Amino acid sequence: MVSSVRVLNMTRFLVALLLVLVGFYAINAQEPAGENYDALIKEAAIAGANTAMAGYGYEMRFVRERKKFFGVAKLTRRYKTILPDKIPNDAIYTHPMLLIYDSGKDLSSADISKERNRIVKELDKLEKQSRKNAGTENAYSPSDGYVTFGADENTVGGQGLKIDILELVNMSKFSNPREIEKEGRKTIVFDFAAKEGIKPEKELFYLELIEGTLAIDLADKRVVQIEGFAKSKDGDAASGERLRVLYFEQFRTPDGFWFPKTAELDFIKQADKFNSLPVKVAFLFEKYTKFSTGVDLVQIENKEETDAEAVPTPQS
Repeated sequence: MVSSVRVLNMTRFLVALLLVLVGFYAINAQEPAGENYDALIKEAAIAGANTAMAGYGYEMRFVRERKKFFGVAKLTRRYKTILPDKIPNDAIYTHPMLLIYDSGKDLSSADISKERNRIVKELDKLEKQSRKNAGTENAYSPSDGYVTFGADENTVGGQGLKIDILELVNMSKFSNPREIEKEGRKTIVFDFAAKEGIKPEKELFYLELIEGTLAIDLADKRVVQIEGFAKSKDGDAASGERLRVLYFEQFRTPDGFWFPKTAELDFIKQADKFNSLPVKVAFLFEKYTKFSTGVDLVQIENKEETDAEAVPTPQS
């Protein structure tokens, strides 16, 4: 009996010692890493150029689904960018989107031509400024940054909506960092949730109602993927699979820029948690093209393939 007690006590001692050692090493391993991760988040949240994607062309498909009493009303629009090859650093410019298809109304070739000509006039002013600034520190903006996605009240119904990556990062607290490999690149994934007391603008109201994961490319310091879900409540875990509310994904071009692939908000199946908006909006980017020479703005839709390099976009 005595020897059994001694063995039991020794076992308890060894287990306790092991737990202490594991805790010691875990604490010492996490503290410096935490500081690095804080710096990584701050670096990834740099605004960059609001003229992102200068020198590239692409198409964007916008899809809005709105739940009705009977069925779902769907709206699809397709846009094409018209971009100059370079944009001055000191220019305040958000690149225009040329609407080329709208499932909700007929677009005549005359309407498209008129809008294209208006855009070309805007870009002509920028190109003159570019030539004037050539060789100075305000010469050109880099083709990098985060795009803000938005749909107005008339399109959404009830209120407008936006997806703003920088606002999400700035209004969130992060935890549980872990390293994963994504398409051969090291990525740090964090859990995120809204900071206490944040006051997002109306179009971003959902930011204080969601939590999820955010992934940052370790080498390039860019946010590359976000998944957001309605905040957990008592009993949610037993109710089954959580429905995704926010999704954002970027991909890396061959020359090292990160451009959006998908951005969407989906409240359809849980509108009661999100301002009673039974709506889904999706922004889908495709057909990226890098122009190797100056862009012929008037003829951009008929541009020869030899003047542009197609940039492959990963398939979903």
